[in-house]
Amino acid sequence: MRAVARVFLPVVRRMWLAWGIVCLVAGLTGCMTPVPVPFRDHDPQAVTACDAQQLVETCWLSPGQPYLCRHSGLLRVIGREVPLNGLLRVEADRNSARLVALDDFGVKLFDLSVTSAQHEVHYLFPPLEAYPQLTPLVAESMRRIFLHPLPESSCRRLADESGCVLAAAHGETCRFVFGGQPAVLQRKYGADWQVDYYQYQGELKGSVPLRPVPQGIILQGRGYDLTLWLQEVRTL
Repeated sequence: MRAVARVFLPVVRRMWLAWGIVCLVAGLTGCMTPVPVPFRDHDPQAVTACDAQQLVETCWLSPGQPYLCRHSGLLRVIGREVPLNGLLRVEADRNSARLVALDDFGVKLFDLSVTSAQHEVHYLFPPLEAYPQLTPLVAESMRRIFLHPLPESSCRRLADESGCVLAAAHGETCRFVFGGQPAVLQRKYGADWQVDYYQYQGELKGSVPLRPVPQGIILQGRGYDLTLWLQEVRTL
């Protein structure tokens, strides 16, 4: 019986993962749908002062020292859930990031580099090679969350009854929503995507100036969503 289990367990596991990816590919043409939020809601306190330069300097995503982010995640597509564990190195000054992802069994799924314009796959778990849309989707998710677009001091303030909303410069359609005390980036969004940053606690270790970091992130895209639990964020 144990010998049979050793033979078939990896097969079943790969079939389950493959089915999740099939659902992923099939669901990409869908719309944004409500996502369960396992984090405390945003701090409702309005920003008392809305100076773009000051907000950018204390935003944890702004260019500065490279940092390492260890996280767990859950990718959801049309009812299927694919758990992921990742280690991400971000160099915002170079507009680049590198992600290594594992499944819940410790199997390495992929290793890829991401910039604002492209991505490069360094390794892909062989059964996933049949799904060419997977790595571009993951790369786009990492890009939206960590790299591009980012708030800049050249952003212009928009009239808004709650919080502080900045419009991206250079013709971007992205909006950045700051709120709470102290003011932090709570949300950014575009035409068909949205990223929310929840539960700011602690600070980016080693950063100058000190920057608060969130414990949870939710990205909603067209037909899928990704929830991340940040376990550790520190400068390198």
